[in-house]
Amino acid sequence: MTEPTKPPLKAAGIGAYALGSLGTGLFSTVPAVLLLFYCTETLNIPASLAAVVVFVPKIWSIVWDPFVGIWSDRTRTFMGRRTPFLLFGGLGLSAAFVATFNTPDLDPSDAFLWILVTYFLLATLYSLFAVPYVAIPAELGKTEGERSALIAARMTFSSLGNLAGAAAGPLIVAYFGGGRAGYSAMSWALGIFCLVALAGPIIVMRGREQMSVPERTGRLLSQLTVAVRNRQFKFQSCSYFFQIGGSSAFVAMVPYLVVHVAGQSEGQIGIALGLMLAVATFSASFWGWAGQRFGNRPSNIVALLLFALGLGGIGIFALAGASWLALLVVFATLGFAFSATQVLPFVALAHLAHGASQSGTTGSEGAFAGTWTAIEKLGLATGPMFAGVALSLIGTDMATGVPIYIAVVAPIMLIVAILPLLWVTESGGSPSSSDMK
Repeated sequence: MTEPTKPPLKAAGIGAYALGSLGTGLFSTVPAVLLLFYCTETLNIPASLAAVVVFVPKIWSIVWDPFVGIWSDRTRTFMGRRTPFLLFGGLGLSAAFVATFNTPDLDPSDAFLWILVTYFLLATLYSLFAVPYVAIPAELGKTEGERSALIAARMTFSSLGNLAGAAAGPLIVAYFGGGRAGYSAMSWALGIFCLVALAGPIIVMRGREQMSVPERTGRLLSQLTVAVRNRQFKFQSCSYFFQIGGSSAFVAMVPYLVVHVAGQSEGQIGIALGLMLAVATFSASFWGWAGQRFGNRPSNIVALLLFALGLGGIGIFALAGASWLALLVVFATLGFAFSATQVLPFVALAHLAHGASQSGTTGSEGAFAGTWTAIEKLGLATGPMFAGVALSLIGTDMATGVPIYIAVVAPIMLIVAILPLLWVTESGGSPSSSDMK
């Protein structure tokens, strides 16, 4: 197949592509931080049912995300392969986000159904945009340098999106008085902002979109399993699941730590997480350097140990009644290790995808991206689910139960994440016969 001539990527094009990560970062972080708290504190949904709300839609992603990836690999339209997904996914995602946080005045059981449906739509439409978006660098970058620049820019903007979502979301809610009005205002403000950000990659794809289906797409079932047959991908993605699960298990409990344990206002949720993510954003380049200098796997293992130690520390500090200022200092230090969990796994994924392309597995960028994002979203759902179950067991004794949960549950998941990394090779090269099992 002869590909169309693509204009060379310039800084503006790379920036426009990466701008989409500002939107996806916000849309993934705000529910991770606030949805469980919104359900239990504003809608009065029991914690056990709230745990179902945040978990069930992400289970669907295990099937949906790889399918979307293959669907975009095999699509042929006048707009190209990826653009239709970016366009309709972006529009629908913004609308579903607003609907999720604009729950009508219903009793808790009906509110539970509303959130379950709207968040299911949010997760589904998020995939329509995010999966093809993650696959773009492998298709758009003509050289290794262009692909690296696209990924580096995407991760930088993703960190900024995470920072904005974790900090701006709670602050907007608090500014507009909290409760239903506060969450409604937050959803409209961030929904409109993100809609603009999601337009960036659509614009940059003009004139560069691959218009036809690759010749060697293979059968649908074969493509759906191309990633999971890769031995190194299995280990790396298993580790990433526990990394993201441990992080989200902590983040979902932060609002309860801030409000019910530390006795602070909802706005301070954004301050605490904002400090953590600000340090994470500035630490991203360090972990990229460390991965190249000392190896991706050893750097990731060290970061996970530091992150687990920090979470244990913040739980102990809170249990001991430490001052709010002391807790903020610990939140800030957590960002250094947290940054590695956002950078190093994606570097490993890029190596694996490159190895697959070198082995002749063409037209499979979406398959790898879809499987990876499915695992990511399962991890993002598992953490809040654990938090919801823990809250139902803790009951009213949050001053004791929440710090113990933070000091124990999330660190255990991070330690478990180290185990699969022990079987990961540094090269991530092409999937040999030993890898494709």
